[in-house]
Amino acid sequence: MRKVELNKELYNYISLHEISYNNKKVIILRIKNIPLKPFVLTQDYKYRGKIIRTGVAYTRNRDTNTPINSAASDDETSLMWKERFGLNKKPRERALELLKNYDNWEYEEKTDSFYYNQHPEYKIESIELKEDNVYILSTFEKYLLTLTLIDPNKLVKEIYSVKYNNTEIGIKATIISGLDNGRRLIPYPFLESDGKDNALEYYIKDNHELDICQIIQRHLYGNKEFYGTECINDYDVTYTIKKMTKFKIK
Repeated sequence: MRKVELNKELYNYISLHEISYNNKKVIILRIKNIPLKPFVLTQDYKYRGKIIRTGVAYTRNRDTNTPINSAASDDETSLMWKERFGLNKKPRERALELLKNYDNWEYEEKTDSFYYNQHPEYKIESIELKEDNVYILSTFEKYLLTLTLIDPNKLVKEIYSVKYNNTEIGIKATIISGLDNGRRLIPYPFLESDGKDNALEYYIKDNHELDICQIIQRHLYGNKEFYGTECINDYDVTYTIKKMTKFKIK
């Protein structure tokens, strides 16, 4: 493999294992199914007297390989490119992936929303609340640690929705802002009963609500004009949860 010039690095996705089976040594070659296909040569390679050509995509379907003197069909190649660029996924599934790329989201002041800079059809917009924040946050206050930086009277509950081409796709986040004199925000936690008249409060690790909160927080904490020169750009929502609340992340 190291003698082959490929368009993408592949070595990290290949592993070789040796096992014993029926008193015989068996070598297992594992190739991870990753969305970076198609892999093609950038230089011709001679193998057993035959030439594997530059830029040609080969496939293996079940137990059948593309002949070395042929190429993958147009439909097969098209499916591989769609997988690489995420075009084979539904908008909701794709959006959940894009939410992990925090640095690629931009703030649009005119609409007070966020859009993904490489795919602006994906947006994060706030939803107007008709509920009474005072009533909601009175139940939330007991979950905060006793810190001078927290004024429960300034806490605000907000809801954000991810949209694709202005259509909601079932991804929402409920966020509490106002922590640390308005500099920090956290998602609203999950609350459930433990079966003994007690409440369990927690966050789910890698949940999309944490991602949405992190995107918004990065914009707010990077706004030096609003916060002054003492703001910290490298901000983490998980750190705020651990420092200012009694909630756990599981």
